[in-house]
Amino acid sequence: VSPGGNFKTTFEIDEEAYFDFYCGRNAMLYLCPGDSMHLSFNAEKPEEKIKFTGNGAVVNNYLAEKKLLFTKIVPGEEELYSLKQNAFLLKIDSIKEQFMVKQKNFEDSTGPFSASFRKMNSDNTFYAWVERCFNYPEYHNYYAHDDSVKPGDSYYDFIKQIDFNDSELVKNSYFIRSLYKFLHYQKEKEFKNDSALKSMDNAETAVQFRLAKELLPQAKIRNLAMVNLLSAHIRN
Repeated sequence: VSPGGNFKTTFEIDEEAYFDFYCGRNAMLYLCPGDSMHLSFNAEKPEEKIKFTGNGAVVNNYLAEKKLLFTKIVPGEEELYSLKQNAFLLKIDSIKEQFMVKQKNFEDSTGPFSASFRKMNSDNTFYAWVERCFNYPEYHNYYAHDDSVKPGDSYYDFIKQIDFNDSELVKNSYFIRSLYKFLHYQKEKEFKNDSALKSMDNAETAVQFRLAKELLPQAKIRNLAMVNLLSAHIRN
């Protein structure tokens, strides 16, 4: 970086994807092969968005605006998960809806995103919502010091909306975390229905491994889950 705060870098990528950027500011970039962009920002004013120009600038200006929206509408973990269940669900539904509206309004003003970026972005919004749904019972107990919250089966109806057949989701961090929370939830249901399972050798891993084979129809997703379950078991 020059004394004036300028820098230039070039690197090769094989496919479009998200990348983390840090140079006095944290940002998420979406880059495609052949992109050539100029970005400008004030490292001393984090409330100001990073501005992009050049090839690839449209989606990255959108992501910069999305990050600012995130800071305005998404509360901290303690505030969010301390909410009572109905208030929590209303809040995360509102967050999801505002991000969806933001995407639509931006496309209406600048033109449509590529199909691949639109899908990735929509998946991020949806599976962030799914992850929060999974988190709530445990996180509410921790932050609100309230272990009385035990959502019934109907609370988990959101699971029906998860697409376990979409192999592209193995690249989505929100989906991957939700995948393991899903297997954990299913494992706890089995332990509740048959307490003898807990006495098995390596019960936690064995039951989740079996559930992955039974409940995950898509090979890439199933293999990802099984490999990571085994890796976690070996580490522990």
